[in-house]
Amino acid sequence: MIYSPDTDTYHVGLPIVREMGKRIVILQKAEPGNWQCLDVNELLSCFDKDPDLSSLSINLRPHIIQSLFISTGCDYVSFFVGLGKVSFLKVFFQYSEFISSGNSARTCGSLSCAEKDTGFLAFVRLVGSAYFQKHRSAFLKFSSPAELFREAQGENNLQYHENWLQTIRGATFERIEFEDNSLPSFQSLWFHWLRSSWVYLTWAQALEQDFSSVLLDRYGWEIDNGDVKIIWDSKQNIEKVQKTVEFLTKGCRCKSGCSSKRCKCLKKGQVCGPGCRCLDCSNLINTDQHQEIQDDSETDFSDTSSDDQDVNLTDEFYIGRLSELEDSSDSESSDVDLT
Repeated sequence: MIYSPDTDTYHVGLPIVREMGKRIVILQKAEPGNWQCLDVNELLSCFDKDPDLSSLSINLRPHIIQSLFISTGCDYVSFFVGLGKVSFLKVFFQYSEFISSGNSARTCGSLSCAEKDTGFLAFVRLVGSAYFQKHRSAFLKFSSPAELFREAQGENNLQYHENWLQTIRGATFERIEFEDNSLPSFQSLWFHWLRSSWVYLTWAQALEQDFSSVLLDRYGWEIDNGDVKIIWDSKQNIEKVQKTVEFLTKGCRCKSGCSSKRCKCLKKGQVCGPGCRCLDCSNLINTDQHQEIQDDSETDFSDTSSDDQDVNLTDEFYIGRLSELEDSSDSESSDVDLT
């Protein structure tokens, strides 16, 4: 029996309880007349018998549930605004076959941090399905996120998932009030998954006498002069967002028509925008320029197209980032084309 009011405790033990060969009970409350316990062995038995999980390998289910708990927000891992663990759990059980069964080439991988790159693709399907379900009325043409996924285009699995996620972002963007409620970019989800994998690797050593620290700068953090900082997104995406914010909030205050280099917008080679307070402005957008800036503004909060070489997960961000995951040699080979 283990006393702990923290739900992390029994999630740490899910994949290792059967290896221990013991009955494990978590005591969550120990007040007079109010005892609350969780039998971890019974919990695993429930997962084994759950019909919603029938498409998933029984041996993988404890790892999948643990990875689900970690990746949807826990210590050291960021969370999703407006979507809690209960929402993700409901979505996972509703679409578990699509998210994590790995029963087709395009939906390869299961939601387990032990499956390296293909686990990330399953995580993308989980997150996309959660936002699809939250904004269900924006997708009346489709009966499920899997049906929408089948219409995605791409040259490889990575692009299928990135373009599918982009479609969901585009459909839900105008429905949100604040940017932090939007679906995260493909690149930011990758860094989130890396941090989730770091937690997984740490928890996997729960029964080890000698603890091996996993390198933070390979799992979604950077170390700058001894300070550990979270990598939220690619530098290119962050710069685009900053430029858009400046365009919408900062500008000139000219009173002479913005026709000379005294106008700081004109001096920068930019047109005046919503953040300006100028009068009788002549530094305005024509129709073609407006469309170009409007399109660029939308991509500031969405994923970069798959052929954008500046923000390409197939090079700096993707290859080899999860090479230290335990048991990777026993997992199925990835169907992701990373070339």
